[in-house]
Amino acid sequence: MARVDSWPETKMLLLRELVATGLSYRKISETLMVSRNAVCGKVMRMGLANTRPKKPEDQEAKPRPRKRPPDRAKPPGHKPVNISFRHGLSIRPQPVKPIVDADIPVEQLKTIGELEDFHCRWPIGEPHLPTFRYCGAQRVAGPHPYCPLHMARARPSWRD
Repeated sequence: MARVDSWPETKMLLLRELVATGLSYRKISETLMVSRNAVCGKVMRMGLANTRPKKPEDQEAKPRPRKRPPDRAKPPGHKPVNISFRHGLSIRPQPVKPIVDADIPVEQLKTIGELEDFHCRWPIGEPHLPTFRYCGAQRVAGPHPYCPLHMARARPSWRD
C-alpha cells in the first residue's frame, strides 16, 4: 500500500526556508503547527538535516572537564575502605568458610514436602533424581531463603 504524503507543497517549501535560516525544530513546529517529531522526520526524509547552519558555539571545540582535578590526587599509601552502612561500620568483610554440601548431616536434609517456613531452601543434588533434597538448616531471619552459610555462598557481600 502506497503511503500518501500529507504535507502540502507550500508547507514543504516553508520548511526548507525555516531549516535554512537555522531555526530550532521546536520553533519550526510551532510555525508550521505540526509536532516537533513530524518536523524532525520530514527534515531527515528530505535530506535537509545536514544543511542546517551550525551555531558559532557548536563549531568551537570545548575542552572536556577532567574527572579528578590534578591537585586532588590521592595521598601516598591510600587504601580504599569498604564501608557498609547497612550492617554498621566494617573494614573489609572477613571471608566465610564455604559450606560443602556433602558435610550436611543426612537427618538435616528435607524434601519439598518436609520444608517448613524456617528451613533453608538451598538445593542439594540433581532435581531430577529421587535423592534431591534441600539443606533444611535454620534460615536467616527476613526475606532470605537460605541459612547463613548458604547466604554467604549465594551472596558473598552478605554479612549476618
